[in-house]
Amino acid sequence: MVMENHYTFEKDVQTLCESFNLSVEELAGKLGIPPSSFFFFLKEGPSDDVLESFYGLAFHKGMRFNKVKEELFRESLEPGEVLLFHGSKDGLTEIDPNGSRSTCDFSNGFYCGESYSSALCFVESNEKSSVYAFKARLDGLKIGEFKSDLEWMLSVCYYRGMFKGYESNDKLMAIIQKHLDDDVIIAPIADNRMFRVMQQFGQGEITDVQAIHALSASRLGKQYVFKSKKAVSRLKEIERLYICEEEKKVSIANSDERAYEIQTKLDLSKREYREGGHYIDEVFA
Repeated sequence: MVMENHYTFEKDVQTLCESFNLSVEELAGKLGIPPSSFFFFLKEGPSDDVLESFYGLAFHKGMRFNKVKEELFRESLEPGEVLLFHGSKDGLTEIDPNGSRSTCDFSNGFYCGESYSSALCFVESNEKSSVYAFKARLDGLKIGEFKSDLEWMLSVCYYRGMFKGYESNDKLMAIIQKHLDDDVIIAPIADNRMFRVMQQFGQGEITDVQAIHALSASRLGKQYVFKSKKAVSRLKEIERLYICEEEKKVSIANSDERAYEIQTKLDLSKREYREGGHYIDEVFA
């Protein structure tokens, strides 16, 4: 699937000017750009510096383009469609179900989240990152779905290489093989701030019950992993969303706060569930 890679820069400029009763010339002045140059960017497409200046100004003025667009995208869905978001570090040229690392949560696939903020948190520290909005129909596809339970955690830990010595365990292989032919996997999102919790379980430091309770503090929602070409063909690009530096800083602060909550819940879960659950060697016994 080839990407259009378009920002709706001209439309967003018109929206900001109307909201603050500014002419395009006045907006150009606030951005420190000669009006003639700004009109050129509106016609031919903006440079990276112009994108940052404009969307940074809009964010500073309280315009939350991306979050509000998420709401509008969701409201415009047809029955049977789902709204999804993908965070990209450098931009997408095409979508390939084999393009990701094999050590991602469910190995190779094209990964999307069900919310803008969940996609943003994966690329909030990258200089040229952006978020893509898609809509998709999943009817007729083979769907594998996980909840926040032991099977989900075991699958993610397996693909992330945390089960040294247990890779061929019969119980583990039964879970993995059950989903090998799925077109799409729907599961809770596990980002790097949850990695340490899973790592402690994989190293036998905490039980499965303690880990799952801690991971439930993530609040990132679900991820949709498109595993086949048939599945990828169901994705339709809506828009590429620009992320200004100020918005990235806010997202990083929110992610840091979420990491504190995950750690606090783990500390409480260790005390509350010290008598329950099983350690990794007991799970695979």
